[in-house]
Amino acid sequence: MDHAAATRLAYLRLIDPAFRRHLRAVDPEGNHPIIVALRDDSIGSLVDQLLVRGGVSNVVVPSLNGVVIITTEVQNQDSP
Repeated sequence: MDHAAATRLAYLRLIDPAFRRHLRAVDPEGNHPIIVALRDDSIGSLVDQLLVRGGVSNVVVPSLNGVVIITTEVQNQDSP
């Protein structure tokens, strides 16, 4: 599965209220941001994406049985 297919899968799941309840990471504006990641993606790439989005996101990873959602928060080392 490539990123485009994984992204489509994640966004199709958004119509399911049970899926949306698992999106626990909330940014300061009250949104539930999503990053779609594949198992082969590097941690560095994921952290870079998180920092661009303010350090808070719901990381959605496709799995054999659907998707896994990881709630994440990353702080820039320069932050107090």
